Order: sequence, then C-alpha cells, then structure tokens
Amino acid sequence: MKPTLEELQRRCPGVSPELAREHLQRLDERYFELFELEEVSAHLEALSALSPDRPVRILFRRRAEGLPAAAPRGPEGQPASGEPAPALVECTILGFDYPGFFSLLTGLLSAEGFNVRSGDVFTYAPAQGEPEGGARRRTRTAHPRRTVAAVDPLRRRRIIDHLVGRRTAGVPAEVWENRLSQQLLEVALVLEAGTAPGRASGQPDGVARALQEARRRVNERVVQALAVGSVPAETVLYPVQIEVVPQPAGKAVLKVIAQDTPFFLYALSTALSLRSIFIDTIRIRTIGRRIEDEFSFLDAGGRPLVDPLELEQVKLSVLLTKQFTYFLGSAPDPYAALCRFEQLVESVVSDPAAGRWAELLSDPRVLEELARLLGASDFLWEDFIRLQYEALLPLLEPQVRGRRSARPLATLSSRLAEAIDGGRDHGQKILILNEFKDQEILLMELDHIVSSEVKFEDLSRGLTRLAEAVVEAATELAWQHLAERYGTPRTVAGLPARLAVFGLGKLGGGELGYASDIELLFVFSDHGSTDGPQRIDNGEFFELLVREATGKIRAKKQGIFEVDLRLRPHGASGPAACSLESFCRYYGPGGEAHPLERLALVRLRAFAGDLGLGAQIERLRDEMVYAESTIELPVLLEARRRQLDERTRRGELNAKFSPGALLDLEYTVMLLQLAHAPGHPELRTPYLREAIEHLHRAGVLASKEAGALQEAYEFLRVLINSLRMLRGSALDLFLPEVSSLEYLHLARRMGYRAEGDLSPAQRLHLDFETHTAAVRAFVEQHFGRSSLPVPAVGNVADLVLSEGVSRELQGQILSRAGFRDTARAYRNIRSLAGGAADRRYFARLAVLATDLLRHQPDPDMALNNWERFHSARVADDKARVAEDTRESGLEGGTASSHRLLLSQPRRLEILLTVFSGSQYLSDALIHYPEFFEWVTQPEHLQRVRSREELQRFFSTLAEEAESPHAWRALMRRFKQREILRIGIRDLCLGMDMREIM
Repeated sequence: MKPTLEELQRRCPGVSPELAREHLQRLDERYFELFELEEVSAHLEALSALSPDRPVRILFRRRAEGLPAAAPRGPEGQPASGEPAPALVECTILGFDYPGFFSLLTGLLSAEGFNVRSGDVFTYAPAQGEPEGGARRRTRTAHPRRTVAAVDPLRRRRIIDHLVGRRTAGVPAEVWENRLSQQLLEVALVLEAGTAPGRASGQPDGVARALQEARRRVNERVVQALAVGSVPAETVLYPVQIEVVPQPAGKAVLKVIAQDTPFFLYALSTALSLRSIFIDTIRIRTIGRRIEDEFSFLDAGGRPLVDPLELEQVKLSVLLTKQFTYFLGSAPDPYAALCRFEQLVESVVSDPAAGRWAELLSDPRVLEELARLLGASDFLWEDFIRLQYEALLPLLEPQVRGRRSARPLATLSSRLAEAIDGGRDHGQKILILNEFKDQEILLMELDHIVSSEVKFEDLSRGLTRLAEAVVEAATELAWQHLAERYGTPRTVAGLPARLAVFGLGKLGGGELGYASDIELLFVFSDHGSTDGPQRIDNGEFFELLVREATGKIRAKKQGIFEVDLRLRPHGASGPAACSLESFCRYYGPGGEAHPLERLALVRLRAFAGDLGLGAQIERLRDEMVYAESTIELPVLLEARRRQLDERTRRGELNAKFSPGALLDLEYTVMLLQLAHAPGHPELRTPYLREAIEHLHRAGVLASKEAGALQEAYEFLRVLINSLRMLRGSALDLFLPEVSSLEYLHLARRMGYRAEGDLSPAQRLHLDFETHTAAVRAFVEQHFGRSSLPVPAVGNVADLVLSEGVSRELQGQILSRAGFRDTARAYRNIRSLAGGAADRRYFARLAVLATDLLRHQPDPDMALNNWERFHSARVADDKARVAEDTRESGLEGGTASSHRLLLSQPRRLEILLTVFSGSQYLSDALIHYPEFFEWVTQPEHLQRVRSREELQRFFSTLAEEAESPHAWRALMRRFKQREILRIGIRDLCLGMDMREIM
C-alpha cells in the first residue's frame, strides 16, 4: 500500500521532504504494492545519501529459500531458529540513473556468480518539465539535455533494482558483498564522470566515452567468468520466445520466455541496450529452469515501437546478440567484438535474406569463429569486414563443413595468372592484381583467426607464397608494358639481358607475417640497351621496371604488404635495379657494404625472374659471405646499439628491438651460420628454423638450447604478428602495459586462454620475460654478454638461465624486485632453481613469484623461507619415494614441485604470504611440508568447524588409534595442521582469528 508523505517523513526524519515527495510521485503503483513501508523507508534513506562521489548503494539481505522476506533473522542472515545458512540473497541496488546501467549491473552480478531468480526494476518517471525521451539508463548512447534535473540535482532520476537469487558458494558473504559493492561503485563513478548533469564532461562525446569505458570493464569481467564457467553451446541456443505486447500510455512490453542459462539476463539486456532501447521497468520471474521476463521499453526517441517490420528486426537482433554474447570469451577484444557484431546485425536484419543469416548464425561454431574474427583486428574490421559484410558470413560456411576459406597454395600462381588475363588493359590488370592480393590476404587471415588448426607457420608460408606470386606477376606486367615502348633490353653482344628477383629479410627466409615488409632486391645481368622504337640503356629500363612493378603493388595501409627496396646496394640513394657487376663490387672483398648489409645476405633467396641468374648470384653470395666471413663484430654491435636507440623508448619493451627480442635471436643465429658454414655447407640456408636445426646437428647448439631457441623464435614471431594485427601497424611493436586491457587482448589474440589460476595476460607476461631471457643467455653463451646491445639489462629469469650476469646487474634486478639483501636473494634463487635440467620450469615461476613478492611486506624473509620449505619438501619427497609411500602425488624432484606451483599460482601467493607474514607459521610449514596441499585447498581453508564436528572427529581418532601414544601423536598432528590452516586463513583473508575459531 502506498504510504502518505507524512508516514514517510516520520519514518525518515533525516530525508528532505522534497525527495520524499519525488519518491512518492515518480514511482508507479506496482513498486508500493511490492514493498512494505519499512523497505520503502530503507530505500528512501539510501537514495537520499547518494552523491556524485557515491552514486550507487547496495542493500543486502540473506534468507533461506522459501522463507518470507520479512521473517526474523539472526546473525549472518540465518533464521532465528538456527536453520542452515541462507540459500538466497536479496540485492537492492539504489542509485542515479545512467545509460545502460541495468546491463552493466547484471554483467557484474553474473561475473560474481549471482544467478537472478526473480526481480523487479523501477526507474523514477521524468521530472515535471523533463521530456519523456530524456536520457535514460538503458540506451546505447545518451545526450544529456538541460532538463529540470540538471538544474535541481534533487530531482535527478533514480533507480531501485530489487533482485533475488543465489550466489556461488566458496567465498565468505562479507567478502562477496564488499567486492560486488566496490565493483559496482567503480562502474557508476565512470558513468557519473561522463553523464552527471551540469558537469563539463556531460557532453555527447563524454557520455559515449564513459559508457564505452564502463561497458568495456564489465565485459572483461563477464568474459573472464565465461571462460571459467564454459556455458554449453546447446544451452545457449535453446529456443527463445520473444513477444511484444502493446500497453496503455504509449508503452510496450517485451516478454521473453526461455530456458534459464547463466548470463542470460546480461546477454539479453546488453542486446537491448545496443539497440538503443529504453527500459523503464523489468519484472523477472524464474519457474524451475524457465524464465519469464517482462521489459517495459520505448525507442530512442521515447516513442513506442509499433511498426511490425521494426519490431521483427528488434526481435531478431536481440535473439542473435543474446546468443553471440556467450562466445565472447573467444574474442581477443570482447567489447569490440560485441559492438561490431551489433553493427553487423543492424545490416543483416534489414537484409531481405535475413532468415538465411539467422540460420547460419544459429550454429555455435560460426558464432565462436565470428567472435574471434570481430575482436581480432581494427584494421581487418575497418578495411575488410565492415565494408564487405555480405561476403563475410558465407566465408564462414566452409568452416562449418571442416574446410578452409583460403584456396590451395599450389594453385595460387595459376589462379592469379588466369585472373590477370581477364583484364582488358594494363590498368585493369593492375587493379585485378591488387584485388586478388587483398582477397587472398583476407582469406588467409580468416583461416588463421578462426581455425585453431591453422598455425602461424601456415599463415607465414601462405603470405610468403602470395608475395612471391604477386611480385612475379607485377614484374612480368611491368616488363610487358615497358617492352611495348622500349623493346627488349639486350647485352652488347645482342643477347637478351636477364633479371633476377630476390627476397631478403622475412621474405627471403620464408617467414612473412601480417604487415611484414616485402624486402626485395632486383639484379640484372648485363649493361647494354633496348631494341625498341625508343632505345634506352639497360640500367634505365630496369630502373623503370622496378619502380613500376613495385609501385603498382598497393598497400591498403602503411606497412601492410608494403614493398621495401632499402636493402639494395647503397640503400635509398642507390639505383632501384642493381647490375651484377655493381652487386659483386659492393658486397665483394673491399666493397662498401656495411657489415649489417653483409649479414642480411644470409637471407638472400631468388624466387622470380631468371632463376639461372638467381642461382649464380646465390653462389657468388656464398663465396663473398660464407667462404671467408668479413663480418666485423664491433661494427655490427655498434649498428645494433643505434637500432636500439632509434627504435625503442625508455622503459618500454619492444618485441623486435629490445635486448633479447627478435633481432638479437636472428642476428646471433646468422652469425653462427657464418662462423660454422665453412665446415658445414648445410648451414648456408636462408631459413632460420632450418638453420637452428642444422646448428644443433653440427654440435654448435645443445639439444635443449636449440629447442628453447625454436620456441622463443615462434613466440616472438607470433607476438609481432599479433601486435601488428591488433593495431594495423607494422611499426608499433611496443608491448602495452601488463595491467592494461590492450595487453589482455594481445594475449587472447595470441591464443592464450586462462590456465588454472593464470590469466591469459599473466601467461603472456611470463613467456615474454622467460623467452627474452633465454635469448640473452643464448647470445651470452656464444659471444659473451657484452655483445648484447645493452649488457646490463635483464629480469629475474636471467638470474636463473644465465651464468654471466654480473653482480652489479644481479643487485639491480633484485633491488627492483624489493629485496634488501640481494646477495642472499641470488643464492636462494639459484638454490630454488636446482640443476640445469630444472631451471627452465623455475625461470617462469621465478618471474611470477617476483611479481607477487613485490606486494609482500618482507620479500627477503619470504624468499628465505621458501628456499627452506622447498629443500625440506624435496627431502621429504625423496624419502617417501624411497619408502614407496608417496602421498602428495608429486613426480619427485625439483621440477615437479615448480610445475605444481606454476600451475596453481593462488597457492604460490598463499605460500609467499605465509612466508612473508609469519615466521611461526613458516617454521611449522617447513617442519610439516606435506600439510601444504591440504591446508591450501579452498574447502579446507575457508571451513569453520563447529564444536559438535570437532567432538565427533576426536572420537573417531580415539577409536582408530592403536594406543594412547598413537592417539596423542595424531592429536598433535591434527592440532598443528589446524593451527596452520587457521593461521593461513587469517593471513590470506584478513579475518580475525577469534571469528574463525
């Protein structure tokens, strides 16, 4: 029953009469039918406490399922009768009205394991004098107006969302409630900064940015939870019945009937908000496993949706977006994927063939692949997908049948030739050439993004073959075009002059990636002149040919499949086409070539033109570079240092140019090829992977070193490819901040997924630190650490993998990690690392542990205790193996212990927290290392034992003990384990010891 203003004022004396009056006038009658006076008063007091600094509050109440909301409650929300802990939680969210707020709220609730069973959502009606279509919290965008509420903050629109449901067990109620409250407050503050009436930021662009940032934050939380929960595809695609029911007063109700699935409400409300649909009230009801939700909404202009065609489009859009949401965990950038999907859907639903699209998008594999694709690259979206959506979805159909989109590489050249032959003239043939190139790139990228079977090596091989075919075809077209005017270039003896085309760098090494430069060298055989109507000398003819051929290969964006001729003799100042004579003079003994240019010839490989001439030049290269190496290491090192100065920024990591990154790996492998090729001709190969394998067979690289190099090379190439794809730039290879969303998106783009407690971003961080440390150790092993561009650089993984880190650098690395006694910390790390066979595992663990130790009060104490614990554990494990009584499931040895902690970083964090926070608990754990697994299991750590449970347990021990002495030993052991368990819980959860007892 709706109370009077006087009743509200008596119950809420601290609330202004004006707000009480607004509360009564601007909420519909159903609100007052649902809530008693006590609850209405609590809501009003919470709403009166709202401010720009605290724009949202949550009231929690815990009750047993089936127990009336008003039933008396004891401590912790338990029924006064002492019944079991509550099964249901009531969450009442009270706050200011913001765009899209309900979708954000349901996303946070779902991510925190709250499954809504019922609920009612209310919004203040517009203030008197405020347009009905004013800014509301359920829109895709909002444009604040100079409304009554903007002048009088007291009359701002407010919300009351009352939701009842179950939360995931395992986390103490207070911890769960505080975490949810804090997360919701952070999101509301983002929206407040952009949309609060009267603020400078409350402009249309500020509103859009604030909403985008809030959605991105929540969507990341949802994706993390989806990755852990893995909703089955068949439940996602349960039939959904959507009806639009006309209502009085110019409104409409969207009625949704469907099977209940996790995140359903978030997915549905997100779909509505992306369609710019305003939601005033919501009624949520769950009957068994079936939901029946009703949404009261208007369109973006505040008008009811009445057009049948528009309503059908809304229903289809909501259905498709709702289903797509469950596959966002597959997307590198989930928020970008969701927004792009909505743009795609807007085009699809207006298509006459919308039914065909809907049928295709009902396939879960298509949705999963589409999520990966739409969230993979800004460049692909802007330049390909957004403009060619009609061609996109059919391209996904072959994937459903297990086929790739890209056509076989074996037919690439013939297909390109056939396509070019269809051109009417030279200009149209050039256009066909570039369209063919762009289409093939798109198909190859599609396969690489959507299919886990297509590895980076497959993409690299395809792009290399495409580049070769395109350059060869462009060269032939240019030759034909110039020959019509100038004739055939001939030698002084009248024979046709020959031209060979070479790849260098990634093209020469067969390792092109996304946005790799096409590094080319053109060499012609002889001087002379042409025999056509307009005679020119051969040098001028081939100069024109190279300029025309390379100029007609058009890059859609700078750095994307862009031709690079700078590795020719004399660089950019030299002629585009090089004669055989000048090639030999420049690179031969006493020539002007810089050592870096000579080193680049290791990757020289002929692929087009006259292959006989190409083979001749490759033999000359072998004599000039391999037979007697003229590489001056000091000069090469100085050039490498200049690269570092010019291409990197202080404090930022670069995947190509930072010490230990790709260039150091490539240069060192090529130098080893030059050094050992005289005795091993097989090392004269442009292919780096092949070179590493030959170096291993030649005895230059140990087996594990070769394996580590192959892994580091693969990692760095995939990292660079992913950076270029995400940013659409070949030049920006700086890693984002580890804590940023871009870093997480990069990790997902590389294929990382959550593994145990490790997030994708953490896994990428660990791999980058350890792979680059392995490369630095590789350089140090063969040429000394001084041959690195910056010798005094490294991380804790260098301390594990390298033998040549100076004491000064050891101190710098460990001081940055927070250690005071760096010498002792180094000894502890080396002891923990164990033998050479075990260090590879510990290197990654050391990086993770160092990141965690930075947040501990005493890293030195923690590391000391960890080393003691590890030694005791290894000794205990060996003893149990000898007795054949293994209990912990460890494989034995140092590596198995490291694997266990690396796979369960939460346990590692608990371990380091104990070792840093309590010497007493540390000593106990070191004395009983076998207790560690048991006490750190969540079900044991968070358990509160009742007196009755303890008494039953003691009785069981007494019955099982064979003697009083055995019983006392069991009791002591139980006591020690309980002290450890409770102490660890106290340290790690910050709970009072007395409360636990």
